[in-house]
Amino acid sequence: MSIYKAYDIRGIVPDELNDRLAEKIGIVFANLMQEEAGKQDVSIVTANDMRDSGIGLLNALHAGMLKAGANIVHIGLSSTPMFYFAAGFLGVDGGIACTASHNPSKYNGFKMVRAGSRPVSEDSGIREIEKRVAERRFRFGQEQGKIKYLKIFDEYEQKLLSFAQNTDKILRVAVDAANGMAGTYKPILDKLGFDLMPMFFELDGAFPNHEANPLKIENLRAIQTEMHENQYNFGVAFDGDADRVMFLDELGEVIPADIMTALISQTVLMEHAGSAIVYDVRSSRIVPELVKILGGTPVREKVGHSFIKETMRKCGSWFSGEFSGHFYWREMYVSDNALLTVIYVANILRESGKNLSELVKPLKKYFHSGELNFRIENKDEMMEKLAEHFNDGNVNRIDGVSVSYPSWWFNVRPSNTEPYLRLTVEAETSEELSEKLLIIKNILS
Repeated sequence: MSIYKAYDIRGIVPDELNDRLAEKIGIVFANLMQEEAGKQDVSIVTANDMRDSGIGLLNALHAGMLKAGANIVHIGLSSTPMFYFAAGFLGVDGGIACTASHNPSKYNGFKMVRAGSRPVSEDSGIREIEKRVAERRFRFGQEQGKIKYLKIFDEYEQKLLSFAQNTDKILRVAVDAANGMAGTYKPILDKLGFDLMPMFFELDGAFPNHEANPLKIENLRAIQTEMHENQYNFGVAFDGDADRVMFLDELGEVIPADIMTALISQTVLMEHAGSAIVYDVRSSRIVPELVKILGGTPVREKVGHSFIKETMRKCGSWFSGEFSGHFYWREMYVSDNALLTVIYVANILRESGKNLSELVKPLKKYFHSGELNFRIENKDEMMEKLAEHFNDGNVNRIDGVSVSYPSWWFNVRPSNTEPYLRLTVEAETSEELSEKLLIIKNILS
C-alpha cells in the first residue's frame, strides 16, 4: 500500500518510510514550494511529534530541504494545530510536520501545508511529490539553505487564551491526552479556570495506555471510568497529534462530533451573524437545520480537511466541523484546532450555567448509525447499485452517493486507500434506522 495518502504521507518505519526516502521527500517538497513562491530562498516551518522515529526522519527531511536551497524554521515538538498556527503566524512559504496522527507507534509520516497554512493534499501536491520522488526529479540549490530554531508556544498560548471567557468560574474537566501531543497543553489548560484531571499527559510515542484514537470507544474507557467515579463538568479526549477531539458530558457519555458542531454553531452564529457553517456528508441533519434557524448558511462538503478548509475560505466561514472530531476555525488560519474547541465549550457551559447533557439533548433529534465499514472490492459498482435501488429519493454525489428522503437519509462513500465502503444512515426513529440499515446491508452483502 502506498505511503502517499489523500491528506498526508504516512507509513511504517523503516519498512515503508525511512531516512533516505525522507530526504528525497524534503528535496521535492522544497522544490514545489520554490515553484509556487517563484524564488529559491523559500522559508519552510517544520515540527515533529513525540514518536521515537521522528528525529531521524526530521533530520533527513531537513537535509533534503537544505540541499534544495530552502531555509528552515524549526519549532520543535509541536501538536499539529500549533504547527498550522505557526505556518500562518510566521508567514512562511510552506510547512511540514513529522507525525502519524493517531496511528500506532510503528508509523510515522508528514503533514504538509503551503503559504497561509493551506493544506497540501492528494490533488494539490501529494501525487506530484510521489511522482517526482519515483522519477528522481530533484533540483538542488546553488547555495545550501539555512536552519534556525524558534519557539512559538507563547504566541500560540496567547492566541488561544484570548478566546477564554469567565475563567473565574471553575470547571472540573477530565482530559485524556493519550500520551500524545496534547500533553504539551497543560500550561494552557492550567490557565483556563479548570480543576484539571490530566490523564496520560506523559509524551510517549509507544502509546502505553491505549491507542491515540478517540473515535474508538475502547480508547475512551479510561476517561469514562474516571468520570463515573468522580464528578466533572465535562471530559475531553485528544488524538495523537491533538488535532481531533471528542467530548464527554458530565455523565461520561460520548457526544458525537456532529452534535458538538451544532452546539458550537449556536455561539459562533451569535458572534458572526449569517456566517456559513461547513459540515461533512456524514453529519446529522440537525446541523443544517439548526444553522438555517439561526440565520446561518449550512454548506455540505466532502469528507477531508482539505475540502473543508478550501470551502471555508470560499464562503468566508468562521467555524466548521467534521464527524471525525476535526473542528476548524477561521481565527486559526482556517485550520483544525481541538484546544480552541475545548475553550468554546467551556465558554458555553459557563455562560449557560447548564450541564453539557442538557445543552445537547435538544440536538439529539435523530437516530444515527455512525460510520460503518463494509469490505467491498467493486466499490464503484456497488455504489451505483445503491443509487439505482434508491432512485426515488434525492440522489447527491458530492462524496460517494447520498440519498435523502423526508424521514431518513444515507451516504455511502469509498475509502481512499482500502477496499471498503463507508456507510452512514440517519432516521427519525430507531425502528426506521434499523429497517433501512438492514435493507442496505442486504444489498451490500
